[in-house]
Amino acid sequence: MALTEEQKAIIYWADESGISNVENYEKGFAPKGHPPVLLVETKKERINMLSVISANGSLKFMLYEESMNQQRLIQFMRQMTIISKQKINILDFRQSACALWEKGCPLAE
Repeated sequence: MALTEEQKAIIYWADESGISNVENYEKGFAPKGHPPVLLVETKKERINMLSVISANGSLKFMLYEESMNQQRLIQFMRQMTIISKQKINILDFRQSACALWEKGCPLAE
């Protein structure tokens, strides 16, 4: 924290989450001895979100459909550095990626 204050950096806390329109399991009702029939077929839809929030309430996020990977994480961090007017620290993200970022990962530049 002292280093962050000395550098006049903003601390962002990060999280990744996803939502889907279907349950983990489908269920239906049928009289005893008859198999359940689901009349409505649903197309599985999924969207993921990578987001960060600062102590002063500044919120940044990125929506994506595919799985999280290194390139997507680096893309998000690059965007954060482009839009930020000061140095940033991202905490509680993916520990190994954050360690690279703090050490000055060449892909982050």
